[in-house]
Amino acid sequence: EKSSDAADAVWASDSFKEWETKRDLWAEQIKKDKAVFALFEELRKIDAMLDRDSDTLELMAGQGMVTCITKNGKYIYHPILAKRVKIDYNDSDNAIEISDTETDVELNLRLLSLLDFTLNNNIFAIKEDIADNQYHPFDNSSTPKFLEKVAKLLDPSGVYIDSIDEKCDPEPEHLKIYNRPILFIRERSTGVL
Repeated sequence: EKSSDAADAVWASDSFKEWETKRDLWAEQIKKDKAVFALFEELRKIDAMLDRDSDTLELMAGQGMVTCITKNGKYIYHPILAKRVKIDYNDSDNAIEISDTETDVELNLRLLSLLDFTLNNNIFAIKEDIADNQYHPFDNSSTPKFLEKVAKLLDPSGVYIDSIDEKCDPEPEHLKIYNRPILFIRERSTGVL
């Protein structure tokens, strides 16, 4: 009888371990599903706000987060490239898509005007390069190379940091441009976040 009890205990232990593994996988999937649902809800709220304030607000894709200290000592953390995008819904697949609009990619000239070390004679060449190549904020092939070039064109000591995981320098001595694709909302009239 003891061997039967021991066999039952081993079977119960194995069954519990199997159940526990399945439960852990299920719990991990639930966490992922909740995160997706929260993102979905947040995008729905943003879209409703953009619909309500469509005359004043727009959704933008940005890239090339510039960090530097301005002429008057203020810290900047703002994308140098921006493109207007929109939120589309596919109700049959229960999916949300961020898609392009017919607008061109913009170089943030207002941002550049705040920088005291910007080599202004290179801005025209940068704008021309953008017009010719339409670097998209979410393009991972050509846009990083372009941003690396821009960092040097704007500041001979400028640096492009490709790692998304690297923390931004809160007090950079020179211009730094980080690989940080983002979505943001800005005022249409001023271009300010």
